[in-house]
Amino acid sequence: MDIPGIPTKYVCAEVDNEMIGSSLQDDLSKMIEDGELRSAYMRTQLDKAGITFANSDSEQAKSIAQKIESMSIDEIKAALEKDNEDIYKMLVKNATKKASDFMSDIDVADGAAYVTDEMAEWLLRMVGSWDSKVERAFKILRGEEVDGKVYTTKDILTLQQAYKDVITTVIGNQKYTAYGFRFANGIAAPYYDKMALFPMFKCISTGATAKIFDKMKKEGVHMLMINSAVKVGSQGSTPMAMSDFREDNDPTNENNFKNNDIGQQDWKPSFDDFKFNTYE
Repeated sequence: MDIPGIPTKYVCAEVDNEMIGSSLQDDLSKMIEDGELRSAYMRTQLDKAGITFANSDSEQAKSIAQKIESMSIDEIKAALEKDNEDIYKMLVKNATKKASDFMSDIDVADGAAYVTDEMAEWLLRMVGSWDSKVERAFKILRGEEVDGKVYTTKDILTLQQAYKDVITTVIGNQKYTAYGFRFANGIAAPYYDKMALFPMFKCISTGATAKIFDKMKKEGVHMLMINSAVKVGSQGSTPMAMSDFREDNDPTNENNFKNNDIGQQDWKPSFDDFKFNTYE
């Protein structure tokens, strides 16, 4: 059923997941691998001494544990290899595999989608959640006059509460889903999207987020979906990582927040040439 003033279609853009790693990954991997080998050696020595769970608190067990804890990891490896080379290789393989499970980068925006304030309003009106409280929050976040005042970023506590009123109403305890078929050249292609929605407003969009928000407005994009939110029927995502905003000669991003000659933050590259892969 059509609702007056609310479009029946909206435009999406899909971007790649933003994967973040850590400089500590290698150290963490080594700690896990070493810990696995040390534990394996501990078990073999306790077994040789005939120590079971029933007498694991014995002085003999404590003495063995203290000795092993004082050994270096190279000594542990040498001792394991000397006992049984084949078992040692298997233990190293298993320890390496377990450590590698913690080495994957993290998708910091997993299953997320960012919507303009207009689309957030449409959704709330569709489900009957638009009321005077939410309308007031929208006006505050849009920089419209409320009770004789226009709120700015200086009124951070008011903006914070207004956004809380909006996002709890939009998200609540549910996730947004979209599913159906797209028809092209006589072919029906299924699609299924599932994501957490985060409304965007000009007054609380800064830095790279502000450029994304402005680009969405300029190109008429209502929803920016992270690729992981598209479960079935992706039509191609656009690469976009936050590292793209670093200065070309600044891999550590230290100069990212320095102002340029005219007092504006000098983000690189500009979004002027950035093109969303949009679809309805």
